[in-house]
Amino acid sequence: MASSLTLVSCVSNIIVITSFITLFSIVTLAEDPTVSYEFELSYITASPLGVPQQVIAINGQFPGPTINSTTNNNVVVNVRNKLDENLLLTWAGIQQKRSSWQDGVLGTNCPIPPKWNWTYNFQVKDQIGSYFYFPSLNFQRASGGFGSFIINPRSVISIPFDNPAGDITILIGDWYIRSHTALRKTLDAGDDLGKPDGVLINGKGPYRYNETLVPDGIDHETINVKPGKTYRIRVSNVGVSTSLNFRIQNHNLLLAETEGSYTVQQNYTSLDIHVGQSYSFLVSMDQNASSDYYIVASARFVNTSTWQRVTGVGILHYSNSKGKASGPLPDPPQDQYDKTFSMNQARSIRWNVSSSGARPNPQDPSLKRSWLNLGNTTMSGSITKWRMPTDRHLEAAASYADFRGSMEEKQAELQTTFTSTDEKVSSLATSLEKLATDQGTNFTTILQTLTNLQQEFKDDPILVSKLLEFMDSHKATSKALSNLPDLFKGVDFQAIQTQQASVLTTLQAQESKITQLSSGYEQLTTKHNELVNCYTDKLAKLSETQQAMSTDLSNLKTETSEIKGMVSDIFKLLQHSQAPPPPAQTAPVQPPHIASQSTDASTEAQTSFEGEKLTPTQRLFQQLDPHRQTQNESQATTTSVPTLTAEIITEAVPIRSFMPDSSTVLTTPILTEATTTTTDLLESTFSTPSQDDRGKQIKVTEDSPPKLVRATREVRRDPDEPILFEVTLHNGKVFRGTNEEVAAVLEEDDKLKNELLSRPVISEVATSL
Repeated sequence: MASSLTLVSCVSNIIVITSFITLFSIVTLAEDPTVSYEFELSYITASPLGVPQQVIAINGQFPGPTINSTTNNNVVVNVRNKLDENLLLTWAGIQQKRSSWQDGVLGTNCPIPPKWNWTYNFQVKDQIGSYFYFPSLNFQRASGGFGSFIINPRSVISIPFDNPAGDITILIGDWYIRSHTALRKTLDAGDDLGKPDGVLINGKGPYRYNETLVPDGIDHETINVKPGKTYRIRVSNVGVSTSLNFRIQNHNLLLAETEGSYTVQQNYTSLDIHVGQSYSFLVSMDQNASSDYYIVASARFVNTSTWQRVTGVGILHYSNSKGKASGPLPDPPQDQYDKTFSMNQARSIRWNVSSSGARPNPQDPSLKRSWLNLGNTTMSGSITKWRMPTDRHLEAAASYADFRGSMEEKQAELQTTFTSTDEKVSSLATSLEKLATDQGTNFTTILQTLTNLQQEFKDDPILVSKLLEFMDSHKATSKALSNLPDLFKGVDFQAIQTQQASVLTTLQAQESKITQLSSGYEQLTTKHNELVNCYTDKLAKLSETQQAMSTDLSNLKTETSEIKGMVSDIFKLLQHSQAPPPPAQTAPVQPPHIASQSTDASTEAQTSFEGEKLTPTQRLFQQLDPHRQTQNESQATTTSVPTLTAEIITEAVPIRSFMPDSSTVLTTPILTEATTTTTDLLESTFSTPSQDDRGKQIKVTEDSPPKLVRATREVRRDPDEPILFEVTLHNGKVFRGTNEEVAAVLEEDDKLKNELLSRPVISEVATSL
């Protein structure tokens, strides 16, 4: 009996798991689908008006690809910014329900930096219609980056016109040859953009309808159609400042929808489409196709005689066309400066309130549901015979109708699933019953064999006893197996289904938690990547700084070598300058009156020497080389006068190497001793006779004054004054202090550097670098 219960329990578990898998598949398929796109925005060179210029392309296309979705779809767009400035994409007209941060405008979205990406993820909940997307920052829209955005209705929702033979998208807009950065500077300066250089149709220039106005070699847009068919043409003005009039030569434009709302269908020969607007037309190809036809988008509210070049022209080509389009363009509205026509045209557009949109409309004549009850009123037959009391009830009825239809579909799917499950259970029960019958037959055979053995070994009582016990146990098993079909028929499948629902609910809750954990993990991954990128940038800058410091250190070593050579030369000059002077000559004795004149002449000469203007180089050589004579001293004898030279410092100054693996402290000797040299003064300065005494005999007497000698001046550095040194730390700061203070600061700086390099992430990146 226990074996039977165990078998039944296993069968029940199999049924539960099978049913759960089936139900889970239904739930998964019933979720709103997702449409995904990869966008890479970059600069390319194009010539839409015949002049090469820089435009913004998406995946190398200009204009960008069309986003084609259906009501309630989840739209995922991963945008990679390959421009040289920040970027955001916005979705004009798309309702961001509970996802305002996906709108792509500054204030709700942070800009996407260059070489970064951002994934937009939003749902087009309860929306249909024709829209477009474009860059919303830095006036980039003037250089491209735009494309079409289409939301199709669900297949269960009717549309107020027959299915068209094709769906055609046309993007029109004014265009400047100047880049968006130049246009932005013009606006920032407070100036007007001026007249555009042309109008593009799907990113292409005008057809050469006039050889004077349109140069040769410009690519134009061609729309291919079949005669007798009706096409839906979606037109959006993606320009920056110019209203355009759209028309197709010899064809009527039957307006059917504008930005998510079906309109009362009206025919127009042309329609003004202002910047940012989108319209859908139904155009029947009912012409004789004797030639191609012009598609025109021309500027409005301007002087047409001066704006003739600002006209976009494309070609509507029938498959059986007999020639190219020729002749003048179809005429625009004749109200050059009068906006009345355009305003009245806009007022003529009416919303079709009886048609269904993203959800079914109870006033839609195509809906005939006899089960819809509101209050005491029953809707039967055509829905148009019932009068809705208020708009609130109208909205409630639409929501209920949509919900009821969806529930009926799910109920039918579940019914099909349970029917299939019941069939599988019945098949399994039959298999088990057959298995039990086969096992019973096998046990009967075994019992007969055991009976034969009992007869054969009847003289052995012990063996016979064991055989009897074995037979009794297998008789019970055989009986249990024979009763298995009856036990299986008593299984409560309703309880199993309840258990299935409970398990499904539990797994759905677990799936929700897993989704939350996955989202948290993605956020952590993003933060981790940001930190890694940050550390990578920092280490790259650190590597550049280290390389620059290595170069500086090499230059410093070279300069140190040069300084050592200069110091050696200076020592040689100083040693030469300290050589004993030659013996002084005895001056002849002069009479008193002659000595007085000589003193006056010496004073004048000394004044002339002190007032002589020498260059710094001459002064330096005069100090270092006492035997060097200036131009004025070339013919005179010299007198030595000691003067002060620069101090020579011999203490060690630490020069730190900033290489990552080096802690070497270099020392450079600097002169500190104060020495004196003698400067040769002109002897003639002190003994030259005056003009009146020239030619006279000068007598030297014992009373003649001695030769004048300049006093020696010597300045020595205060031995108690500390010597300060400057060093540059790894963070770029400069420290000034004594030799002990500098050594302490450098030791602390090494500790900080080693601590930074010991971090795992930085160590790995540093090793790779």
